[in-house]
Amino acid sequence: MSEETPPIGVDFFPDWGHRLPLWDGGTLPPLSEALLDDLRSWVRTWQIVLDPVSEVRWPDDEVGRAWIAEGHRLVAAVEAELGAGYVLKHDFDMYGPDHDHTSL
Repeated sequence: MSEETPPIGVDFFPDWGHRLPLWDGGTLPPLSEALLDDLRSWVRTWQIVLDPVSEVRWPDDEVGRAWIAEGHRLVAAVEAELGAGYVLKHDFDMYGPDHDHTSL
C-alpha cells in the first residue's frame, strides 16, 4: 500500500502589485497563455474597476456579480489545467456586491 501525496494548496486572490491571483510558493507548472491572459484581465478588473483602496464599490452590482462568476470559472479552469495534484482555495466572494463589506 503506497501513501498518497496530498494535493498542493494554491491560494487564489487578487492583490496590489501582482498580475496573477495565484499564490503557490513557486510550485505551479506552466499554464496556457489563454488562461494566463484571462487571469491577468480578472486581476486588472479588481484593481481598476473595483479599486478597493478604502471601500468596496462596484459601478454596478451586475459588474460585481459577473466578476465573481468569472473568478469561479477561472478557479475551475486553473484546477482543470493543473490536474488532481493541486487544489485552489479562494475567498474573493468577499468582494461581491451582495457581501457585507463592513468587515473588510
